[in-house]
Amino acid sequence: MSHQALQRVTVRMRFDPAFANRVYDAPAAALAGVNVTDDERGWLLAVDRRAWRTDPLLRARTLRTLFGEFKGASTLALAILRRVAILDGFFSSMAFHGAIQQRGSLATAYAAYLRSLHLGSAHLDAVLSLEEALAACRRELEHPPARLAPVKRDPCVARAAGVGAVSLPSGTLETLNQIESYLFEASLMPALALCTDAPGLGPLPPLDPENPTRLILQPEAGGSGIRSLGRTVQQVLTELSSPTPLRHVITDLAGRGLGRSKAAQLIADLDREGLVIRIP
Repeated sequence: MSHQALQRVTVRMRFDPAFANRVYDAPAAALAGVNVTDDERGWLLAVDRRAWRTDPLLRARTLRTLFGEFKGASTLALAILRRVAILDGFFSSMAFHGAIQQRGSLATAYAAYLRSLHLGSAHLDAVLSLEEALAACRRELEHPPARLAPVKRDPCVARAAGVGAVSLPSGTLETLNQIESYLFEASLMPALALCTDAPGLGPLPPLDPENPTRLILQPEAGGSGIRSLGRTVQQVLTELSSPTPLRHVITDLAGRGLGRSKAAQLIADLDREGLVIRIP
């Protein structure tokens, strides 16, 4: 609907002064592909340009929120680039504008923006993958997807909302922990950043892609929600993104050498820990 598209354009204009100027100077080009009427375009142009700049800290506040979810990857990006303007540039990026106009996730867009910088850091790539997966779990926990069981009335099992499983190079979690420790120390006296002898990030732990770390992600209030897991559990959680007949899951696990009784016990254990749900 055009009024919704118009509202999203106004959000983009508040965040991006350069885009706002383009709307005034060349509205047809700036709003190409956006479903707004000529009248609505006229309403935008009738607003004093200065109105879009009444909240000069809007970008900084929003960046702080995004930094909170991607503190590891953002810190590594800043350590490489040494310029906060690069992160602030997210609000002028195609990733940001696309997320706002299409009602996408800002967290997903921010992760895509960091990845698009191509900084050539294996540590950044690994930590970003972990933080992006955690962000996705948090959003799924807030807005659980509708997971309908198949038409057949077989008992089904599916991964619980807000649960994820990832496989990352060993050293990834240790890298994130080191960054968080550094940020905590720096937060005790932020003015230390002005000093030449301020605490530094230090050498990062080595990464080993040939020896992956498998992690369960289950973020909840008051904890990190990250645990180690074995290969079989990771495969099960990865494959249960949609409801699957329980008998098929047990048969599949038995075919991998686990045995039917142990397979059934594994699913029962995952159910008890809140990692999977049974349907119905």
